[in-house]
Amino acid sequence: VYAASPACRESIISTWPEVHAHLQNKVIVGHNIGYDYAILKKCFPALQVRQKIDTLQITRQVYPKIFSDYSLTSLLDCLDLNKQMDEIKLNEHFSPHRALYDTVACTLLTLHLLQTDIGRELIFPSQQALF
Repeated sequence: VYAASPACRESIISTWPEVHAHLQNKVIVGHNIGYDYAILKKCFPALQVRQKIDTLQITRQVYPKIFSDYSLTSLLDCLDLNKQMDEIKLNEHFSPHRALYDTVACTLLTLHLLQTDIGRELIFPSQQALF
């Protein structure tokens, strides 16, 4: 993602209108979102989001010291979400660490966390309206 060549930089810059339309002033959700957001900010310094929701941080608070591994793939297994992932399989590239897979996995994890009182409060604090 870090553009080494002028052509690569130009390609990344050309995506700004689409990135802006989908992410500017929006709530973004991710597993260890700080990592992804840092890359986005490096590529698109003007990007501002309304809120970042980190499913890794929230899962650690909802299930403190319960799991030895809080990676997205491990949590899918520990929380019995793999069957749903198998049913959703969208294409032959639907595997861990691919964008589409990780997006769907993070969505399922977020929905799972919303079913817990702590997760719901961490994602949607009572004093805060997101939409």
